[in-house]
Amino acid sequence: MRGAVTAVVASLVVLAGCSSEEPPSVVPEFGDAKALGAAIDALAAKERTVHMTVPGKPGYESIVSKGSVRMDQPDTALEMVVPNGQETWKVLTLGEHLYLSRPQATPSGKQWQEIGPDSKDKSDQAIAGVTGGFGSLDPRRVAADLGAGVLVEAKPDQDATRYRVRISTDKLTSAFGLSETVLLRLPQSSFPVDAWVGPGGRLLRFEAHLDEAAGKTFRTSYSDWGQSVEIDAPKPEEIEPKR
Repeated sequence: MRGAVTAVVASLVVLAGCSSEEPPSVVPEFGDAKALGAAIDALAAKERTVHMTVPGKPGYESIVSKGSVRMDQPDTALEMVVPNGQETWKVLTLGEHLYLSRPQATPSGKQWQEIGPDSKDKSDQAIAGVTGGFGSLDPRRVAADLGAGVLVEAKPDQDATRYRVRISTDKLTSAFGLSETVLLRLPQSSFPVDAWVGPGGRLLRFEAHLDEAAGKTFRTSYSDWGQSVEIDAPKPEEIEPKR
């Protein structure tokens, strides 16, 4: 998926047999950002699980990260599989903890390594800077970020409504897949997010337009709501502490 999705324009056929090129008048289900966020949050709490797909940026379409979220507890439990060159990483977010598993063993031979922006190892810091925002892909956190924004547009798009919400970065620590490190580097103090939402608040996907001048956009799609998802915390003996 590249660029903004074009809204479907339907022809309105009248009884006399004439048609109009104007789209039908549609009243959005949610009239402001707060109501939109509340509906997404309520639906997520009801369904409890969802799968995610994060496509690569233009020129890297074959690099697709996939993940899943469990929302049956207050803290985020999220797992992402991330292609990275010749190897594939597994990233696990459990509450405030971020774990990384990659094909080569950790220095101690353990399967998982805890990382974070406060890691002393520069490589671990860099990886945490990229992956540390994955927890914000939890639909409940997307709902909170959207709900704190300002709704500027709502248009029908096939079986969903596209809501455009402007987000102020000063209200965020991480959002829409971005870590605090990346948010601090954004050129604007706010950015627009397009969210496609089905009836009742079912989040289908979003596009966060982080740098409109440079055309930088972060996208995530959601599917298979309510299906079985297994995300297990690694055992303490499987984890190498932060370096």
